[in-house]
Amino acid sequence: MQVTGGWQCAPGAAVTAVDACRAGVTLALEAADGSFVRVRRPEAADVELDGGHAARVTCVRAFHRSPRSRLTLCSASSDRVVVWQVQDSEPRVAQTCVWQSDGQQPEPESSAAAFDHSGALLVLAAGRVVRVFVIERSEVLLTLEGHVAKVTKCEFHPIRHHVLITCSEDRTFKVWDLAAKALLFQSAVLSASAILSLATNAVSGDFAIGFADGTVRTFALLENFAKEMASVSVESFLRRAAHKQQRREEIEELLQVSPNVVSSLPPWARSEEAQLTAQVQALCLNPGSGIKPGSRLEAATSNDFKSDIAYPVLSLAYFCSSASSSCTAGDSDNDDNPRAHFSSHGEQTLLEWEQFLVVGTPRHVLSVNAFSFEVAVLHDLQAPVEGVRGALAPIAVAKEFCFHHEPRELVCGVASAFEPLFTAVSCALVGAARRLRERPDAPATQELGGSSSHSARISVLPTEPPPADSVLNLPSLAVVAGAKLPTKAKRLDKPVTFHARVKSSGYGSAAPFGQLAKARASIRDRKTGAGRPPAPAPALAFLKEYPVQCGLLQHFQQQHALPRQALHQGAIHYVEYSSDAKWLATSGSDRVAQVCKLPFSRFGGEGNVFVGHDSAVKTIRFSQSNQMVVTTAADKSARVWLADSDVASLTLHGVPPGAGGRKSPSKSFTLSSAAKKSRGSGGAGGRLELVDAQFFYMDKFVLSGCGSAVRLHQFELDELFARAQAKQAARNDVAVPENRSRKRKVAEWPLAGMQSVTALACVNGSFLSSVILAAGSDRSLRILDAAAGGRPLRVISDAHTRAAHSLALPRASCYTSHPPNFYDLLLSSAAASATHLWDIRADNCVMRFSEHVNRVHALAVAFSPCMRFVATGSEDRMAYVYDIRTGRCLKRLGGHTDVVTGVAFNPLYPQLATASYDGTVRFYCDSEST
Repeated sequence: MQVTGGWQCAPGAAVTAVDACRAGVTLALEAADGSFVRVRRPEAADVELDGGHAARVTCVRAFHRSPRSRLTLCSASSDRVVVWQVQDSEPRVAQTCVWQSDGQQPEPESSAAAFDHSGALLVLAAGRVVRVFVIERSEVLLTLEGHVAKVTKCEFHPIRHHVLITCSEDRTFKVWDLAAKALLFQSAVLSASAILSLATNAVSGDFAIGFADGTVRTFALLENFAKEMASVSVESFLRRAAHKQQRREEIEELLQVSPNVVSSLPPWARSEEAQLTAQVQALCLNPGSGIKPGSRLEAATSNDFKSDIAYPVLSLAYFCSSASSSCTAGDSDNDDNPRAHFSSHGEQTLLEWEQFLVVGTPRHVLSVNAFSFEVAVLHDLQAPVEGVRGALAPIAVAKEFCFHHEPRELVCGVASAFEPLFTAVSCALVGAARRLRERPDAPATQELGGSSSHSARISVLPTEPPPADSVLNLPSLAVVAGAKLPTKAKRLDKPVTFHARVKSSGYGSAAPFGQLAKARASIRDRKTGAGRPPAPAPALAFLKEYPVQCGLLQHFQQQHALPRQALHQGAIHYVEYSSDAKWLATSGSDRVAQVCKLPFSRFGGEGNVFVGHDSAVKTIRFSQSNQMVVTTAADKSARVWLADSDVASLTLHGVPPGAGGRKSPSKSFTLSSAAKKSRGSGGAGGRLELVDAQFFYMDKFVLSGCGSAVRLHQFELDELFARAQAKQAARNDVAVPENRSRKRKVAEWPLAGMQSVTALACVNGSFLSSVILAAGSDRSLRILDAAAGGRPLRVISDAHTRAAHSLALPRASCYTSHPPNFYDLLLSSAAASATHLWDIRADNCVMRFSEHVNRVHALAVAFSPCMRFVATGSEDRMAYVYDIRTGRCLKRLGGHTDVVTGVAFNPLYPQLATASYDGTVRFYCDSEST
């Protein structure tokens, strides 16, 4: 949202209460001769209402059900409560006195009022008591007691109209059922500060409460209880923003007074002015860095930010807008450059509604995304705003807010605390397409010189081929065609065999070396397409389609259940389906990974076992062709295997610290002598950990993270060696050929500002994509372009409160078809009980899933093929299935007896597989009959 304008008025009397609706703004004014109510209407004259209040009017509430209905107002003071009926066509105003004090004892001031959905009932809070009035009969229907302090706010539930929510300064809220005349739920003491504000969401039925300490908490009202969904500290956000602003001002002052000295001397020989210049330059590059103690900058800067300003949440309001109306004509993606928005046609919005929570504090108006809970400053009350009649006067401190929203606009009314002034600010909701083009970081993406398309739009979908000098255009490595034939004398030296039938001394038959060369040549011909063309696949294989309208995957499939430790003798860390849905890969803490045939009810977990790692296998990934797998283990190595072989063809090791960038990219990856010595003596701890190895760019490369760098290896497997080593083919151990598989490190891109890469994600199927996503120990997410030399396209700082341990992209498949913008979504999960949904075209979080428990372990996340669900593991022995459009948990899948670490969706059938530390895999489908 962005501020578009506003207006201001000085009514000539003190403003004691305000409210707003589509019919206008209602002001309660206190003058020297008494209190009255003024209604400012946008297209009609102002209306002044004198209800005979002897005391100050402390609460007003407006209700306008539809444009054709009349405006209903309530003004309440300590002596009487008056309800007004204002009609545009009628000059006369109907007045009803709902309640009047008898004058025998002092009555508490009214603090809150609310109308029900029909306008027939009025709820009024005064002191610790809440009364429900029937307006037509002017009688009290119910009296609600229970709060032990002043009731500050009350609201009807927007969906369950008979439910009333009340908040109090006793730091609790209560939910009442007026139809049943009962209390549904009462909260515990939520904070040390009082509750000051309350707002309800008309779309989802959620409600948010604001505290005096600057905290906002969101709750979902379920059947008979309220569940807390999120907690946001507005005060912490504003203090961090003020600290950054103070830091920027200090840096600007330092730039003005610091000397500009350019020195070529080493640091120890530089003058004091040169060292001061270097410190200022380092501070400009990294404003969050510290200052050397004892330097001249230490006295000029202040590392400790102290502020006595309080940020209580004075008012809250939900603003909901349909996503279909968010894309106006000006927000269309059809620009003059058609290549800039390649494949942008047919895009669909992921969310049906755009929802924001508007927060009013004494100095700022903020917006909180109702899905991702990201906070942004909407308006600084002391900042100038251009109104209809010129610039608006700044507001020193606000004491009360009122909000009203139209389909495309939000009106925020502010009453000043120290002067009789009322200000109305209009805010418009900017369309999603325009927000993507008007990002403040757009100039940073235009620095790419190799690909002009990337500067216009960041997407995993390619817009043009990579540059000619890109690493992605390197020719593939070919297996060595064959070795030179040995001399005749050596050909006569045949090894001793123990077969029942032994050929004569080697005369008259071709040497095995020639046979191996021919076998390798035939394998190479099959890869390049030479020779006999492969048999065509059955037509039915291309007609299969994933049922995108399937139900929730919540029914356990008992027929696929295997006994405990049938797959692994310990915990299972990762699980993944092959792209053809015929295999399931698992990795465990027993140093074993395996690929099992599906379904389990038929094959009972039969498959191929990969043994070779010295520690727990953390991940296993299929290639796009399903012919290879790559495993990553805690022994700081990754191995590439043929799916039908039990011997690793290639092994990638982590490098020693500081040795990552010394090797030339054109040479093969080898360990230094010190690392080899360390490895041979059992000192594998001297190497950097290798993270998330996976295939990239249609199986042309192996992508991995090592330390703070992202590495790209080109490889070629010797299939003859791998299959000859298989158990079912190893009948003659003497005829085993040499392993001629090759690998070469072709690129290494160090990422500045982080200690280590914690997770990687890329596209490796259905289309070529050069985008790589990396999560770092600095809690950032980085989008890299491999076609442009690993240049970062975007850096999302502080993506989580802790470093992300899992990344997931939608899996492109031939069994599903989605709009192109769906493939630009990204899931990131961190050990902070939160999974974030991102749109990589922008650096804002789209959704946050936070109902699961994740504080210690690395848990997997996954998109469903229908792009309607998100699954994640949890440390409470459950697997959670979320609705991707609302962020709510649809189902908790139980059955495991330990932490659920792995989740995977079947790409062809509606099936979900979950893996756990208890060593079992459980399958769930959408119906009980399957």
